[in-house]
Amino acid sequence: MAQAEDSLIIRYNIGLLGRWQTGNLSQFGINPRAAINFFHSNFNGELNADYQFMKAGDFTLVNDFWVNGIYRHSPERKVFPMLAFYSGYAKSYKIDAAVTAGAGAGVNLFRISPFKYLQFHVFAGYLYFDFENESAHQSLGIGTITKAAFPVGKQLNVIWQLDTYNSGKDLPFWGGSNKFILQFKVTGALSFDVMHSILFNNKVAGGIEKTNTLMQFGIQYHYH
Repeated sequence: MAQAEDSLIIRYNIGLLGRWQTGNLSQFGINPRAAINFFHSNFNGELNADYQFMKAGDFTLVNDFWVNGIYRHSPERKVFPMLAFYSGYAKSYKIDAAVTAGAGAGVNLFRISPFKYLQFHVFAGYLYFDFENESAHQSLGIGTITKAAFPVGKQLNVIWQLDTYNSGKDLPFWGGSNKFILQFKVTGALSFDVMHSILFNNKVAGGIEKTNTLMQFGIQYHYH
């Protein structure tokens, strides 16, 4: 698909992945995930839900759940307005709740189509972190999203994304994630995905590592 038409195009993705985490835990887990992507000549965006379930120790079960989304208006322009949010919790990081949300602007550093691009986004808004057994942190937040996607032939799609968050009240309160995804096309509707992520949080709860890595792999079903 070279470009989005005037009509709204919606794509659904549902996947089941295995997950290996190092850092806080060195455990294998199960990672169901779902996403909705929408494309129009005047706007596009995505909504992602990610649930992670794993065993910590002999009997303790922990789970993480994150939802994030982004909306871009007039994304074919060099500079365009956008909205973004992240929300969820992560028991493996002792995060009871976290929210980052705001409005800002995106820049097309390189764009051939909605599926082949390099974009940078920066937004400001609300930042909230509630670590287990600690006082919640609330402040003005500044976030960035850098994302690239490009196909390699007909069978492989490559995606790279770098996200950061920064507190406007406490400068050492910052972090980010670097994710690299390979999507191998199996059939018209199925892909085998391999993802590697490096996560860093400069402020963490007691006993939690600042740097963690995730390796995820599994099948995703794509429908549109």
